[in-house]
Amino acid sequence: MTGTHSILDGASPSDVSDSPFAHLLRVDCLPEALFRELSQAMPRPNVPANTPQNFLALLDPFEPQVASRLTEDWQRFVAHHTSPAFFQSIARVMGPAIQRAHPDIEARLGVPLHAASTARANDPVALRHPGAAAVRLGLQFGFNTPVTTPSSVRGAHIDKARRLLSALLYFPEPGDDAGGDLMLYRYRGARRLHGVSVDLKDAEPVSRIAYAPNTLIMFVNSVDAVHGVLPRRPTSHIRRYVNFFVDLADDFIDSRPYQITAPVGA
Repeated sequence: MTGTHSILDGASPSDVSDSPFAHLLRVDCLPEALFRELSQAMPRPNVPANTPQNFLALLDPFEPQVASRLTEDWQRFVAHHTSPAFFQSIARVMGPAIQRAHPDIEARLGVPLHAASTARANDPVALRHPGAAAVRLGLQFGFNTPVTTPSSVRGAHIDKARRLLSALLYFPEPGDDAGGDLMLYRYRGARRLHGVSVDLKDAEPVSRIAYAPNTLIMFVNSVDAVHGVLPRRPTSHIRRYVNFFVDLADDFIDSRPYQITAPVGA
């Protein structure tokens, strides 16, 4: 399928919800034919047979052994979603929500959000010159191994302190109905964190995002962006998705005032 399609084509700031935190949900995100072609050609990880259930495997599409397996559709998709043009789309659609969550973001960057310089995450040139790009755009193929007993790959948490924005586009295997939906939470009272994790007694479920084909969830990271993967039932299917992220060069989310000393679940 020719042409470049973005996961944000046709989206606008009015599509972004602030409950329980700033997020964009898009069902049937990509054109059906393109999604089908990408799904059929999605690379798979080489995971040993004795790998534990719900093990997370990530593939970097720029690693030579992965890049050599990508179809032209995937090559175009990856190139666009790690480009300055894609960050312009993010600034257009998610910019107001980003500034509501982080009012100092433009002061931190030193320029308006849409004017921030970008580089691909893990680009060796950018890593050698950390001041060259204020914003790092990343894309990974994500996989969770089959499940033998009901369990979750990741409980309630917030993302790392340098992460500005995260997004997941789901690519379930045909016939996979084992669950693994994403839950968005709000705190039941005061913010309480143990590292990046949140005890479920401190979190109230608000929005459930189905692990369904061609479904996109994009959200602004902050101390309030609590989310987690719900348990999957036993299945032989791999849970598949593309992970998009936007990082700053340094940590900027300060969770220290909300850290607790007792272990989660104690």
